[in-house]
Order: sequence, then C-alpha cells, then structure tokens
Amino acid sequence: MTVVDLRRTVWAIEAHTTIQGDANPLQGSGVVVSLKKEGGSWRNYLLTCAHVVKSFKGIEKASGPLGANIIARPPFRGFVRWESGRKWPADENDGIFTGKVVDLFNRPEGEWNKLDCARERDWVLIEISETKFQSFEFASFIDPQEKPIEFQVVGYPDGVSDYHPGDLLMPKRSQGLRLDRESNDPFVFQLDGGDATAGGMSGGGLFESDGALVGVYFGQTKESEVRYAVDIRSVCVELTRNNFEYRLAKPRKKSTWAVVDIVFVAVYLVFVLGLCWFPSITPVWPQTSLLCVSTFLVCFASMFVAKLIPIPRENWKYLIIALSVSMTLLFLVGLYYVYLRQTLVVWFTDSYVTVGYDNTPDSLLEHARSFTPTPTDAIGYLEYFLKPEEIWTTEALGWSTCVLYCSWMVFMALLSTLFSLGLRCLRIRRLNLPSNHLE
Repeated sequence: MTVVDLRRTVWAIEAHTTIQGDANPLQGSGVVVSLKKEGGSWRNYLLTCAHVVKSFKGIEKASGPLGANIIARPPFRGFVRWESGRKWPADENDGIFTGKVVDLFNRPEGEWNKLDCARERDWVLIEISETKFQSFEFASFIDPQEKPIEFQVVGYPDGVSDYHPGDLLMPKRSQGLRLDRESNDPFVFQLDGGDATAGGMSGGGLFESDGALVGVYFGQTKESEVRYAVDIRSVCVELTRNNFEYRLAKPRKKSTWAVVDIVFVAVYLVFVLGLCWFPSITPVWPQTSLLCVSTFLVCFASMFVAKLIPIPRENWKYLIIALSVSMTLLFLVGLYYVYLRQTLVVWFTDSYVTVGYDNTPDSLLEHARSFTPTPTDAIGYLEYFLKPEEIWTTEALGWSTCVLYCSWMVFMALLSTLFSLGLRCLRIRRLNLPSNHLE
C-alpha cells in the first residue's frame, strides 16, 4: 500500500473503561502500523501511548483504571460523536471504529509500578474490531541503522473535545524538531525546537523527514519546550520478543536527491557566470576576473545562507512570506540597477564607459559647448574627443563604479536567495508525498 500523506496514518483515540462509556474518557492519538504474528498474516494495529489508555501519576505510578475499550476515528473524515450511555458502536459504516488494548508487557489492569510506567514502555497496541480497518494506510518503521536528524510529530492537539459532528478530522504536524539534547534513557528521544505540540498529540507518530516512523510521541515538560518520544527501536525489541514482524520503510534515496540538488546549483552558477559576459547588463566592461569571482562567491554564499533561514519544514505559510519578501526586494533592487545603468553608462558602437556619478549623456552637452569643433551629440563628444577621466573627477567616476558594482552584487544575492528558497519548495513538496513506504 502506498502512503500519500503520512497524516493519513494517524488516528484520534478515546479510551473508555467500560462499553457504556465514560463521561470524560482519556484522549490521544495513535498511528496505524502493519504487523504479522508468527504463523499469521499481516494485520493493521494502532500504536499509541500507554498513558492514553491509563492515567499516570508521575513517572512511578499508574493507579487509574485501564481504558481498555477504544473508540478510534480515522483522519480526514467527518467527526461522528458518540455519547456515553448509548449502545457501544459496532456498525461497520457508522464512522467510528472500536478496539481493545493489546499490552505486550502484560501489565495488570490495576496499579502499575515504576517499571510498568518506564518511559520506554509508554506504549501499547490497539486491535481494531472492524475488518474495514485493514484497508487503511499504515506507517512503516525506520530502519534501525538510520540516524535521523530532523523530526515531525503528527497528532490531534486537545484530542477531539472541540470537534462538532461533521467537522473534518485534521491531524496537525509539528515540524522542525531536532535531537539537540542527550537523553538519560537509551530508548527515549529528547527533542528541541520546531513547532509547538499540545496535549492530545500523545500517542501520535514521530516521523523523520522522509516519512518513516521513528517513535511514539508522549509529551513535553511543563518547565521547558523539551519534547519526548519512545524510540521505535524499543518497540521493535518487544515486538520481536513476542514473535511479531513489522514493516520497514524502503531505504531513503539520499544520493538521488543530493545529485539533483548539486545539478540544479551547478547549472545556476554556470548561468550566473554567463551573465557576467553580457555587456548590456554587467556593471563594468570589459568583463574582468574580479567580477566573475566575486559574483560567483556572492551567489554561492547567498544560497548557503538562504538554506539556513529558520523556516519550519513543510510550513508553506512562512515559506511564502520568505519568497514574497525576496521577490519584492529583487524587483526593487532590479529597478534601481536599471536606473543606474541608464544614468551612469554611455554606450558606444561596440562598448560602453561609466561616467561620473549622477550625470547623464545630456550633461555631456554642457561640456561640449566650449569645445571646438562642437560635436553633433553627447556620445560623439565622449567617444571621439575626450575620455571620462578628462571630464569628471576620479572620485565621481569611482563612486559611479562602486554604486553599479554594489547594486549588481545585491541583485545577484537576492536572485540566488530566491533560487535557494525555490529548491526548498521542491524538498517540501517531496516531504508531502513520501515515497519510502511499502507498495
């Protein structure tokens, strides 16, 4: 099965202690995974946090009743409300799926001790009753050999408390999280940065940039923005111990996209160097090695800096703002550069010269009036009778060249920034359509 959007693998969960339902059930998120018991066939399960189905008191005790009766709702479908006291939903087509908790650690339904509440054990499976559930999309586990750098959490902030009947269930992405701190637990991720997360996202999937499932998100500290997730390797160990097989994501094609980026950048830099050979647009002529080298370095540096602009990944809102600002500045600087070219450059038959700052060809006629014989036009005066340095001061000519040169560099820097942001758009588009899941 091909996963088009990893958000389609994350469901909303309610945990009830009885089939009559609870007035205030525990809520969270869960991610669909595909597992195979030894001797059996592949089946879909929901993977979620243990504290989504049982109230924890700190990290050493859980004494609340187990919410073993699960209501699960698929993403991108209309919200269907179920109120406690009604008949437990069992219709295949009522928009609600039901299930039971499968705890591979065999913890008791009553009180849990410190080991039972360990962070790396903060997960359970949910077996859904309806057969239709088996046709839904699932997430594939990351290869244990991979070492992801950037992460995103997908879940339902605040659960489904604020949804009304008919509302479209939309899981949220919290992107740009990074493994910036060392965790004391070997099988727990400690994450910083990125978009905010909220209660209700517990049990949601922690995915790496290409969409493979890396872990199960279980919350953040109140004192800071540090977020935590169970490393999927911990889940894999226990699954294997209980004779379950799991689906691994296809290997990431890093080299392919790296080559694509390199090709795009190389073509662009060749294009930039080509621009330096056109006398109709360059700030100085004849073209010099200094112009080529400095333009190349400015463009390369601008692309590198633009790549580091802290735009949350896949967040089109911020990316569009960055693109709009870059395009606006590029347009304004481009207009100014065109104005300078028209003001400070005089064309001859096969070349041009830079004239004194803030002078136009018309001002040359002022100099020509006292010259004998009088030239027929300003360009003829400059081309056949005098050189620019014989009319304007060295300071005026230097200032003209400096302004032209700097405007050119700013224009090329903005153009390169826009190009780099465009490459980021391509990468974001690729992340929205992950291709690493099993067919």
